[in-house]
Amino acid sequence: MQEGIRAAARSVEPRNRPIAVRWLVLAAAGIAAPALTPAGCLAAHAAAPRLMPARSIAGFDAAAASARAVMGAPVAWPRKLPDDRPLFAYADDTGAGRRRASISLDRTANCHGAHYCSIGTISVSADPVETLTDRNGRIITRHLADGASFTPEHAMADNFPAELQWRRNGLTYTVSWSGLPPAKAAGVLAAVKRSAAGRAR
Repeated sequence: MQEGIRAAARSVEPRNRPIAVRWLVLAAAGIAAPALTPAGCLAAHAAAPRLMPARSIAGFDAAAASARAVMGAPVAWPRKLPDDRPLFAYADDTGAGRRRASISLDRTANCHGAHYCSIGTISVSADPVETLTDRNGRIITRHLADGASFTPEHAMADNFPAELQWRRNGLTYTVSWSGLPPAKAAGVLAAVKRSAAGRAR
């Protein structure tokens, strides 16, 4: 009986249905709805993404070592990233002297972070967390329940990928990734952040 109700709920829950209505349908079927948190925060565990080990990316260990040298200290890089296609890591060392290091995750070995062939970026810096706005000046950065700041993919003069920032040991970590489903991007990047927990290296 319960399975029949769940199947019926799935059949009448198109993706474009308003989220409040979708939650009512889920509740009627006895299915748990995504968690809400106070003050308009998003639940950091809203999605259960499929992640791949960062160290499986070609060149990642060398790029991480280069970035660590730029920072002059161990870095708590995420250990999982949201893509299972072959990728290549490239360390951007232009931040030397400014306490900023980044690793570009690219489709090709010779991309070197170029916009047209780069999928994502992870970075660490001494800069504060950013609050971003859209082309109309509206603040689009939102806060997750775990204290991180999420900015959805958006268009300005160029297209900017979804981004998550968090603070750790006086540094700001940033992960940005293009092409994530809008409804799942916050949860996916929050899972990437959780993979960075543990000792910096």
